[in-house]
Amino acid sequence: MSVYDSETSAFEGNPNTTTTTTITSRISSSSSSTGARACVRAYAREEDRQADIQGYRIKQLCKHFEESFDRRCPPVVAKEIGDALNLGMDADLLEAIIDETQLAPRPSWAYARAIIRRCFREQVYTAEDFMRGRGIY
Repeated sequence: MSVYDSETSAFEGNPNTTTTTTITSRISSSSSSTGARACVRAYAREEDRQADIQGYRIKQLCKHFEESFDRRCPPVVAKEIGDALNLGMDADLLEAIIDETQLAPRPSWAYARAIIRRCFREQVYTAEDFMRGRGIY
């Protein structure tokens, strides 16, 4: 703790008036900044974990696409799968959509994309809702 006392000085005009200024500064360490940093780090770790999970889901769905369509999963398909997951669509629903696409006369990603758009329009986000809409459940 440091204390600085300024000199006593007189105001111009009235020599009987004096003023004393005391400036006190206190340095303290608080754990709140450390706690805030720890919280930020924990949040960053959680974001990393979520990104890892998201990447894993995209890889699994691309693998399912490759097995279903018997060809490599194009980057545009992986991106659209990631976009659908980011918008709240369940990975099981996307897998069911890929399976549903295989039942089409001419299966393609364009057909799957049309089903995905219809699901968003009808606010279907889970495989259970999708199957219920098909009359399966």
